[in-house]
Amino acid sequence: MQRQAIAVALNSPSQPYHVPAEFARHQFTALRCAACHDRNGEQAYREEFHGEIAHLKPPAPILDDEKPGSHKELIPPLDHLGFKLRPEWRTLLLSGNIQPKTRHWLKARMPAFPSQAAELSKGFSHAAGLSHQSEHPAPADPEKIKTGAALTGITGFSCGSCHAIGEKPAFAVFEGEGPNFRDAGIRLRGEYFQLWMRSPMRQWPGTIMPTYSTEGNTPLTQYYDGNSTRQFDAIYHYLLSLGTEPGSGGNAQER
Repeated sequence: MQRQAIAVALNSPSQPYHVPAEFARHQFTALRCAACHDRNGEQAYREEFHGEIAHLKPPAPILDDEKPGSHKELIPPLDHLGFKLRPEWRTLLLSGNIQPKTRHWLKARMPAFPSQAAELSKGFSHAAGLSHQSEHPAPADPEKIKTGAALTGITGFSCGSCHAIGEKPAFAVFEGEGPNFRDAGIRLRGEYFQLWMRSPMRQWPGTIMPTYSTEGNTPLTQYYDGNSTRQFDAIYHYLLSLGTEPGSGGNAQER
């Protein structure tokens, strides 16, 4: 079988066989994404060699618990890149067409790869066993939007403490600010959002995002009897209502 496959490949047209997942894997190495991002248990080079280059950097500021955002900046790991982000958003991100940045407080800046963005995004999706085209979510349910808004408010999980919501800034940031909710729904896939909300630390070790669910329930029993899956689904519907489709000229062009 292997000999036959080799013979077929040698006798095929000159255009090489293109596998997007393989392309993305090779480009991940060639573009040195691991310089800044952890992935699949592999520590980013900037952390791995931090001790060797520490003497070349100015003294780190003393962390101040009273000053928002003074703690060590956390660069997102890429463990779930194909599963986490919706493909259209990921393509815009890799091509450098998302402004302002989701994590505008990071000193590290993500480079743009416009010539590879589309194939990279497709490859990351395929590597996760997913289509490179989003399944557009069902229309947001008005009742779920209402409940989701309440769940994110001060009578719920008080998400606005650390996350801006559209033009409303976060009102009580402590260790660090979170991404603006404005485009969270069109940026994140619904399946990943459920996993993230159930156990943030498992998806991103070191994150300061708290865990609200234990064994499928939250303390907020006034909403869906505390059922976390239903509560997080309602929050996702609310997040979907805040943004617009990537590339549509609305909020998705701002990040």
